[in-house]
Amino acid sequence: MAGRKEKGVKRQASSQSQRTTGTAVKGKAQRRSSYLAIRLSEDELQQLRDAAESASLGPTTYARNLILNGLRTDKTVISRIDALEQKVANLASIVSYGVARKLF
Repeated sequence: MAGRKEKGVKRQASSQSQRTTGTAVKGKAQRRSSYLAIRLSEDELQQLRDAAESASLGPTTYARNLILNGLRTDKTVISRIDALEQKVANLASIVSYGVARKLF
């Protein structure tokens, strides 16, 4: 009987996860099959559990969301940094041109 109750909780958590993160729950054909083990201190694990609970998620789902969102953010940040570096280089060229021609 406990197994049935746990499955219901998992289904509810998946549904909650879908609402919270805006991501669809994967079907059987798209299930995740890789496993990652990480070590956390007791304090870190408790922080993860507390944050997951306040998001109405399990700690594994919460950690997965953090990792995936972090990976997406890294790509966005890197592309924005690249764009800013290009703009700075363009501005430096304009300033060098103006200084050389005594426009400033």
